[in-house]
Amino acid sequence: MNLEIKLSKDMEDLFKTEPYEGESKVLSLGEAIERYVHPKMVLHISNNKTSFSALTEICRKFRDQKPQFEIICLGSALQIQMIVAANLVKKLIVSYMGNVFPSPAPSRVFQRAIDKGMEVEQWSMLSIVLRLLAGAMDIEFIPTKSMINSTMEKELKDDFLVIEDPFGSGEKVGLMKAVKPDLTIMHAWCADPNGNTIVGLPMSEKAYGAHASRNGVIVTVEKIVSTDFIRENAPMVDIPGHIVNAVCETPFGAHPFSFYAPDGSSYYQDIPFNIEFNKVSKKEETTQQWIKEWVYDVGDYQGYLNKLGFERLMILKGRGRPDSWKRLLPHTLKNMPKLDNITDEERAIVEASRELIKTIKKNGYRILVAGMGMANLAAWLAVYNLRAENIQVDLLVEWGMFGYLPKPTDPFIFTMANIPTCKMITDLVGSIGINVNYPKSMAILSAGQVDRYDNINSTRTNEMMLIGSGGANDIVTRTQETMIVTAQDKMRLVDKVPYITCPGAKISKIITSHAVFEKENGTMHLKKYYPQQGVSEKEIIQKIESNTGWRIEVSERLEKIELPTKQELLILRIFDPERYFLGSL
Repeated sequence: MNLEIKLSKDMEDLFKTEPYEGESKVLSLGEAIERYVHPKMVLHISNNKTSFSALTEICRKFRDQKPQFEIICLGSALQIQMIVAANLVKKLIVSYMGNVFPSPAPSRVFQRAIDKGMEVEQWSMLSIVLRLLAGAMDIEFIPTKSMINSTMEKELKDDFLVIEDPFGSGEKVGLMKAVKPDLTIMHAWCADPNGNTIVGLPMSEKAYGAHASRNGVIVTVEKIVSTDFIRENAPMVDIPGHIVNAVCETPFGAHPFSFYAPDGSSYYQDIPFNIEFNKVSKKEETTQQWIKEWVYDVGDYQGYLNKLGFERLMILKGRGRPDSWKRLLPHTLKNMPKLDNITDEERAIVEASRELIKTIKKNGYRILVAGMGMANLAAWLAVYNLRAENIQVDLLVEWGMFGYLPKPTDPFIFTMANIPTCKMITDLVGSIGINVNYPKSMAILSAGQVDRYDNINSTRTNEMMLIGSGGANDIVTRTQETMIVTAQDKMRLVDKVPYITCPGAKISKIITSHAVFEKENGTMHLKKYYPQQGVSEKEIIQKIESNTGWRIEVSERLEKIELPTKQELLILRIFDPERYFLGSL
């Protein structure tokens, strides 16, 4: 017997969904900071999408109060330098602390704060994410293979313990204490009024910190959407509304950093803004003048955007289009310097790319992980030359971009313009926690210092802070081998590094503008050099040694390096037309 069931109007009302559901948590930025941010809090500042808008409001609220925040973040760049310079921070728990744009460099702001007593706790990038993941899962500790045999292992005694694998492999394993911040502050693509949030791409640290936070999350967003929109895009939702305290709509809330949005509203990093801050931050007086001008005097975040101006913001939006390189390329080619002159940086990058190609072919590597600066340019050049030979290698960025193909006119490894070219997008756990463990993976990194034992130091010298590990320690620990590209300088090639950021066991080659050092029988030997007209081989070796911090050993199979070809230089210069990494001609 067939029964026809008709829904009554009451039943339709019972089962229907509403376009907007739940308590509205939409607040102004000022209200949200006033209500939920308090002195002496442990604040997790998400680097997935940095909420510059929220940090400027925190500076305004706590002006002259010294709230002694403890900050946990993966990367401390301009945004954290700002709140440190405003005297808001007692302690930093970080993996990277320095300038990012236009190139990695130590920060005078952080150095001054450390000299005045600010505490710094250095971790690798993946280790911080895993600690937040453990906090989100409410487990007391989590294992890792990172940081073992580094200086970080020695310094992190209270929260990091190295033991032998209890299940009998004989390997050492690190145990890290979980971390639960008091509050997470994050910028995102969109959320509904109840706080159900789509953070967006790249995934980076995802929302582990948000889930680990004891007192929830403040989310700033590019736009507020309906709950219907959230349901339609449920696979992209990272943060459920029940852990969100406040939703604050702040378009361009990540400025001066870039932002990728799938609806075409992306915007590019504001390089001139970053360069100007780097310039003024060298001195305390000009740093404080900058904070007054760009944070205090504008009144609120809308005032900040008004000061930036509509035209500047629209240029950043235009530059954020994935195809913007096509419009810039003709100008780049027209204004390219003659290919006859070559800088030291270009020689190092080209030779590093050649060494990558040779090693990838020899060992059959399929994944290539690159660090910032000269390292990523060498990797990009190598991958395109390998593609011309029908050899596939997938580029991997620690923040989760896998199998991407970099486009011309933008030399920055984390640029959002390359997201649409990815074959896969994952997070930090998926990238440098999982994919680099693949047996056919290798890496190339730049380095502040390398010693005769191949140990890398990017954290600090005896005199000053450098920039920290970032993902370098995790990458070196997990890939099969790593090459280093750096300057031929006694300050960089030292006899013994004062701080071991990355142990040297898996470092296979060091490439400079003058030479290639290759590991033979467990020690680095001079393997290649650039010949010079009218200069003997002996004199060249002596010059290389005079710019190396140890007495070099010369390979019995010493080779000469060929100059970069015009094709290699052309591709390289198309990637970096402003010459942020290629040196001045």
